[in-house]
Amino acid sequence: MLLRSKIVCWLFFCVIIHEGYSAGPVNSANVTSASYLFVKAIEMTDVKLAVEAFQKKDLMECKRLLAQAKNLSSELPAPDLVLAQLIFEAGGVADAILLLDQYAVDSPSDPLTYILLGEIALKTRRLTDAWLNSEKSRLLAAEPSEELRIALNVLQGEIALSRNQWEAAERSFLEWEKIRPEDAASIWAQGRLKLMQDDLEGAKGALSRARKMNATLPQPQLFIANFLANKSENGRCEEWYREGLKSKDSTTENWQSYMAWLVSQGRSTDAGKLIDRIPKDMQEKREIRFLTALVERYLGNVT
Repeated sequence: MLLRSKIVCWLFFCVIIHEGYSAGPVNSANVTSASYLFVKAIEMTDVKLAVEAFQKKDLMECKRLLAQAKNLSSELPAPDLVLAQLIFEAGGVADAILLLDQYAVDSPSDPLTYILLGEIALKTRRLTDAWLNSEKSRLLAAEPSEELRIALNVLQGEIALSRNQWEAAERSFLEWEKIRPEDAASIWAQGRLKLMQDDLEGAKGALSRARKMNATLPQPQLFIANFLANKSENGRCEEWYREGLKSKDSTTENWQSYMAWLVSQGRSTDAGKLIDRIPKDMQEKREIRFLTALVERYLGNVT
């Protein structure tokens, strides 16, 4: 029974570890090129209703509502583009590509098509296809809107980042910032770039600047620690975990990530020692109570 309990605890920690740092320098600003293309659409009532219809698998009603929204605002993307994005986000990669390919045949001059095809190619690690689609979009956009200019720079910057083409990525992210200086996501992207270049202090500076503009972004020290943990750089990542805990803006996520990482390194005793150091205002939070109970059980202090 004790062995089974320990296995359950270990699986729980594996989940925390995966959620905490398995993705590396992810775009925690939750920004993609599509984010800028659909920013106006998502605020419209008809589009919101279309999304609800899509979630109910009523594609005919979804397309009808999207077409209705398009009639109300000519600036919105074509209904097929919005539907393709919904399908892709729901995991239907092949179906989204088929829809976009057909729309490209029917409307060959729409640059948004190739932004979305490029985004899908990027997320499926087809980087050459992603780049070619982004360039096709750039060629078609004779007078691009601000949103399209940003979307192109986001997409090409992320492609360059995935290829370790640092200078190209920096050019795109700086151009993004130039177009919209108030956008914290562009600064965050520059921080991620510095992180991948192993400029940790430079990364911290950029990530901190972005977080001052958008407080919902992760704590920079924790973000850096998780990135280093994913690379198995144990000595350096622990330094950043500890620095994050010392910071005034530390949260329950700092304690969860650090304790889970310690357990993953076979240092459950060290994780147990942290329990008494958790600030009192955090100790009663459900996730912390659950975590500390599991640490105690893992150590064999609770049967």
